[in-house]
Amino acid sequence: ALKDTPDDRFYYVDYLYHNTSVNEEQLLDICNLSNLYGKDINESYVAVERLHITSDMVQVYVKKNNTLKITLPNKVTIMFFDAPDELCDKLQNTKGFVEMNIVGQPKRNEYNGWVTAQIFVEDYEILEMIGRKRGMLISGGEIDYERASVMLLDEYRGGKLGRISMEFPDNF
Repeated sequence: ALKDTPDDRFYYVDYLYHNTSVNEEQLLDICNLSNLYGKDINESYVAVERLHITSDMVQVYVKKNNTLKITLPNKVTIMFFDAPDELCDKLQNTKGFVEMNIVGQPKRNEYNGWVTAQIFVEDYEILEMIGRKRGMLISGGEIDYERASVMLLDEYRGGKLGRISMEFPDNF
């Protein structure tokens, strides 16, 4: 359960996106700030909440220690390195969608003259797992996603998930 999560899994998040509202241009702008990182200024982190992932969005590269690539409809890619087999199987074989929350660092990918935004995942949670662990089930053993989402937001608002910044810097 999140309340039992060790302190080393808390992240200072600079930008929060909901589902597929991830903005490629904004991610690339964040990547352009890399010359500012260093003493007392950490690299930016972004979070994406309630991300709906369907199997057609997923590619797994097994030869590279389960590198998992999720391509969003707007072509932003989310990269998991050394992804657990269980996660790869779940995302590749799901019917419908899997809802996840992720935290990662925005990266700039340049290949064959194309520049795209990526998010390198640092940590994730699947809302389904949270709902099951917390007993948030409805008839038929299905997860009550609405209730699990509200609980997650309440814990965020109550400070139980650690300190997460929702403010934008005044000047880049």
